[in-house]
Amino acid sequence: MKLTKFAFTAVLMALTVWKSSAQIIPGDLTKLEKINFSLTLKQQIQSPINPASATWTVKTVRMGNKELLNYLAAAFHTNWPDGAQLAVWRDPRDYDPYRDSREIYIVDKAGNPLWNCSWGYDLNETNYAYFNISCSWSTKVGNYANQWPLQIYNVTHSQIITFHLYRIDDDWSFYTDLSFQGLDTEKYSQKTVEYTTTTTRKEHADLYGVGPINGASSIVSGHVSIAGKRVDVF
Repeated sequence: MKLTKFAFTAVLMALTVWKSSAQIIPGDLTKLEKINFSLTLKQQIQSPINPASATWTVKTVRMGNKELLNYLAAAFHTNWPDGAQLAVWRDPRDYDPYRDSREIYIVDKAGNPLWNCSWGYDLNETNYAYFNISCSWSTKVGNYANQWPLQIYNVTHSQIITFHLYRIDDDWSFYTDLSFQGLDTEKYSQKTVEYTTTTTRKEHADLYGVGPINGASSIVSGHVSIAGKRVDVF
């Protein structure tokens, strides 16, 4: 995909230091979690129209983190450094027991945020793009026990998770409006020993969706996983 000359300054936020386990420094009010896509994209291939006959074909391509990073670099008219990764950010200050608010980020190899994909790229009314994430109201099963100095909270959330990949450009062959969603199962565990709380999340969803990507009718299927760990010392 060809990059244009336009450049955009990435939005930088003081979030955290990325570690292999996605741990957050104690006392930080934000968290980044690793996200991994394994998707298959089927795109309609157009063929010249012949009054006597017609042939339609479909191209099947992989759409994982690498392909999404390449797509987002082109959509945002920028480049990522080696080792760039996708991540999910959430703010526990806005925590809702039934619904949470998240954003997708590009982070560098060390975990420093490079770009908020949910804010995306915005040059003008006909040149902007974004990649966002949203979750529905959830149900949960599990248990909670509080016996000082030990507190344990283990639940499983079920919710609909939705991703929306959008791009509009002066060149309409880049037009994208692809939404895909699925039932997300999140295992949430929190353990407090005296004044140290460790929180872990692991979730998985099978995803399906339709829409145009780069101007071609497309169907996407596959799965996504998200995982993170946070340690707070009070």
